[in-house]
Amino acid sequence: MYWALTILLVSFSNYSFSQNEYLPGYDKEVAGVDFAYPSPYLYNDQCYLTRANKEVGFMEWETAVIPESYKEKTISFIWLYGIDVSTQPQNFELFVNDQVLLTFSNPISNIHKNWKVIGEKGVELNFYQSMIDSNQDQMGYAVLTLPTKMVIPGKPIKIKVDGVNNNSTAWYMTFKRSLASDFSTEQLNTVKKENGKLYNMVRFNCVHLAQPENVTISVDNDSKQVMLKTGLNEIDFLVPKVNKATTVNTKIETGKIVQEKVIELKPVKEWTVYLVQHSHTDIGYTRQQSEILAEHLRYIDDALDFCDQTDHFPKESQFRWTCEVTWTVREYINSRPKQQVDRLIKRIKEGRIEVAGMFLNFAEIVDETALAIQLASLKKFKELGIDVTTAMQNDVNGIGWCMADMYQNTGVKYVSMGVHAHRARLPFDKPTSFWWESPSGKRLLAYRSEHYMHGNALSLTAGRIDVFRNNLSKYLAKLESKEYPMDRVAFQFSGYTTDNSPPSTKACDIVKEWNEKYEWPKLKLSLASELMAYVDENHSGEIETKREAWPDWWTDGFGSAMKETKVSRITYSQMLATMGLFSMTQASGGAIPKQIHDEIRNCYDNLLLYSEHTFGASESISDPDCKNSKDQWSQKSSYVWMANQQANLLREKAIGLVQPYVKIPKEPSVTVFNTLNWNRSGVAEAFIDHDILPLDKSYRIVDESGNRIPAQIIKSRGEGSYWALWVKDVPAMGYATYKIDVSDKPNIRKSTDMPISNTIENDYYKIEIDENNNGLASIFDKELNRELIDDASTYKLGSFIYELLENREDLERLTNALRDTVYKPIKKETIQFSDFKIVERKNGEIWNSIKCKAQIPDCADASGVNIEIRLYNYKKEIELLYNMRKLSITDPEGLYIAFPFTNDNDGQLAFEVQGGVVQPGKNQLGGSASDWNTIQNFATVKSNNSQIVFSSNDIPLVQFGDINTGRYYYKKQPGNGHIYSWVLNNYWTTNFKASQSGELNWKYQITSSSDNSNSFATKFGWGNRVPLITRTNAGKFNSVAEQEAKSFLDLNTVNNLLLVSSRPTPDGDGILLHLRETEGDHAILDITKLLQNSNVKSVFEVNSIGEELQQLTSPLLIEHWEAKFILLKTK
Repeated sequence: MYWALTILLVSFSNYSFSQNEYLPGYDKEVAGVDFAYPSPYLYNDQCYLTRANKEVGFMEWETAVIPESYKEKTISFIWLYGIDVSTQPQNFELFVNDQVLLTFSNPISNIHKNWKVIGEKGVELNFYQSMIDSNQDQMGYAVLTLPTKMVIPGKPIKIKVDGVNNNSTAWYMTFKRSLASDFSTEQLNTVKKENGKLYNMVRFNCVHLAQPENVTISVDNDSKQVMLKTGLNEIDFLVPKVNKATTVNTKIETGKIVQEKVIELKPVKEWTVYLVQHSHTDIGYTRQQSEILAEHLRYIDDALDFCDQTDHFPKESQFRWTCEVTWTVREYINSRPKQQVDRLIKRIKEGRIEVAGMFLNFAEIVDETALAIQLASLKKFKELGIDVTTAMQNDVNGIGWCMADMYQNTGVKYVSMGVHAHRARLPFDKPTSFWWESPSGKRLLAYRSEHYMHGNALSLTAGRIDVFRNNLSKYLAKLESKEYPMDRVAFQFSGYTTDNSPPSTKACDIVKEWNEKYEWPKLKLSLASELMAYVDENHSGEIETKREAWPDWWTDGFGSAMKETKVSRITYSQMLATMGLFSMTQASGGAIPKQIHDEIRNCYDNLLLYSEHTFGASESISDPDCKNSKDQWSQKSSYVWMANQQANLLREKAIGLVQPYVKIPKEPSVTVFNTLNWNRSGVAEAFIDHDILPLDKSYRIVDESGNRIPAQIIKSRGEGSYWALWVKDVPAMGYATYKIDVSDKPNIRKSTDMPISNTIENDYYKIEIDENNNGLASIFDKELNRELIDDASTYKLGSFIYELLENREDLERLTNALRDTVYKPIKKETIQFSDFKIVERKNGEIWNSIKCKAQIPDCADASGVNIEIRLYNYKKEIELLYNMRKLSITDPEGLYIAFPFTNDNDGQLAFEVQGGVVQPGKNQLGGSASDWNTIQNFATVKSNNSQIVFSSNDIPLVQFGDINTGRYYYKKQPGNGHIYSWVLNNYWTTNFKASQSGELNWKYQITSSSDNSNSFATKFGWGNRVPLITRTNAGKFNSVAEQEAKSFLDLNTVNNLLLVSSRPTPDGDGILLHLRETEGDHAILDITKLLQNSNVKSVFEVNSIGEELQQLTSPLLIEHWEAKFILLKTK
């Protein structure tokens, strides 16, 4: 997404040089919507904003006091304005002292520098344009002239402007600045070439609040006459280039008034500025998702033509293009004729076009395996001779910590982050190059760039070299003031000021003209990698190293679609299990059909398209029911539903392919598959037909040793029931089969209704529920002999907190135009449960439960919220399940569930991200997301002798320590062990969903242990997210096979080595294992055990895209926190 940007033009010091003819038209605020936007004076100038819709109200302010002695027939007031330039102009009414005097409209272009509106009774409003921003909107000076009889000497007047409601976003601004005639001078950060000589440039900034007037300006003994127009005047004066600091006298003369100022000229820093053109890829937002790919394919065609058209330009101004994402290039190569693909490869090899190394710009809900799979195109690119050295992540304010590991040995050495710090803090106070390390110390050279359209903000593509020069000069001066360490800087731009922008050659013309006119700075159209390659070669030993995660601020928006985000996480988990089944088939000597490899890729494509950062239309909040908003959400959500459908079918195909290698007895049975790398005990869900297991008959489900396993019905359909089976020690990367024995005796094993009580307990925990305070008052761990809930918390564990903001605009405290770091408490109302009561208590064979019911007015319908608390009998785990029918609310709302854990014994919060574990505020990059975070598989409160582990496959968003929304912490280190699960919200003002409704279900798991290792937390989190896969077998006629439990691959390795994923290679010749050390210690992978499988011919260490690095024949040492990719060749 993109919000309007411009760069500061001038700053002023006050020197009155003429008699004001106009009175200050703004003096005191009265009422209106506060905003901040670039003006001719300041980059973030405070203003009032109104729009031509009912959502944004009027603005009103007072002028300066009219002098008592004023005797003229008319009186004029001047103020600073901003206005939307639109081809669909809207009306705005202007009131004076509550009387409508005229109506004005947006200009349709900037052709007319000055324009006038005539009202009734001799009223006149003149607009004097002084500035055009990067969106081609204008700012300048408004002069309102009134008959003097309409005002009262000695008093101000009140001016009000109100947009006429037409459901339009067209806008008008009045800046909160009392004006005075000013004169200042400054040195521009440029050296100009003229007639073979070099010149510094002195800028005269003159604000003239009167009718146009001739004046004389001079620097030392040189002078010239100029005409000052009403408003801001920027006049440049050439002086011979200085090689050392030199003072000069500047002067302005008008009539008998002379004002002078001495300024110091300094040698201009000899900058080289790299300008990187790209098109920011939003899947949607600017137009519907179905149109995006076709547009970007065309853009590559255009880029190739633009290369041809500028071949005769000087090298620095020749057209260059960076393809921001690999998705478009992959599809281009797959769909264009060979001669066109050859043109692309030729230009890439010449250094005119570059391909960056991320598939799309991802939010944090994408999982670790998908981030590896999205790199698959790099291998094909290499085969075509396309070298990819740089990854780009634009718009998004973070990136998966695992990427530094993923890119090792692939050729990608650099990552460029074109962050968009809207509703986000910004790492570093200036563009910064640094070594970014994964937990294991693998590193990329990272560049925190400016906003991904910073060049547009400087008006690079506006076609006016003078405006760009002014903005660039100010920008470079700002970098120097911040002690930017190099004389080279890079920033990105697009051909037009929009996301999904076509390429343009405007910058080629600007750069060509610039380098002909100016000696310094040097401008160069470049590729994304060019500055980083320079830093790598010349400054690699000077830049700092950050071994810190980079969490993203914008994943909060995925809470606007709780149901679809939940489905995406479930689908990621299902695909991990499904690919494990395919790996079992490959390890058994089976073949995976090519069609299935294509289906896997398509499923992941859909998951990745949902997980990228764009959600919907730009007007999704302001006009949620319009066609564009509805259509874009339909298309966005279709990605995840299609992926879920594909994943379900792929699981069935995987079970079918592995079945020939599973011993199935002649009796009915259930086979349970474990695709993780440790023997797992837990609940496996299986659907069993009633013909196999009638509900009214006694039964036994037994393991290979004849031991009965516990079973409990979850729910039933007409033809069968869903059962929970408690299975023990299912082999790693293997399976176990359980026979179903049914007798003619009646079934007596059913869940038992128990007397209502506020207490439930087992061998592990005792839980007490406080009906008066809407949640769990106590969880006492019997093994640890400690309480797990902080009794000082305002909220009970599991309680609802429904948050209603007075205005979602309050969260717009940090934007590109506004960096307000002073927190002001958000005006909001919080609502908790009413009528909370315990309604049922049951004991089952696998779990005992208490069910509660409560009301949450305005959030859920009259059926309220249902909560079930499950206490498991065979494992140390508590599960909380929630259900409600959500009402559709477009007003800003947020919903939290409180988990106020105690942090006794120096407890510290931590959570898993892609590739590692983060302690909030400690090992995360300063300025990265700290109000909220995204959990991959677990969070933990870890003390020196125990830990509490929290997991949810459904709800990834949390806030640590408190409800922090709107604080925008730079780095937050929570002082307690509280976790607030952020179930849903609609707090954004664009892109994300405005409301959600219907039945919602979600759940959480909690455990605690004296084992405070990361490995324990990892196994709990991953074990709850990656399902045990089941298949019910009717029995094989004439089978002589005995039920068994076995592993297909011996991967039951050391405790601190996690199998992140196993997947068949796309070529069908092996299995790719992704492993990660979890404890910060050494781990040994026993290669000889892997080679004991007769179908594994050889073992190789490979990179993330499967390219061989070395053959392995002996045990492999895996270092602290290290990720490794291992290829088991089966052919």
